[in-house]
Amino acid sequence: SENVKDGRLYSYKELSAATQGFRPSNKIGRGGFGPVFK
Repeated sequence: SENVKDGRLYSYKELSAATQGFRPSNKIGRGGFGPVFK
């Protein structure tokens, strides 16, 4: 987004790898935009 400064955009592939395929055991809560993973 044009309003985001000094942020990092992660690809779906990177997020999937970091959360082990969005494994439910890695879910720690829910935020305003959806699930939050560790």
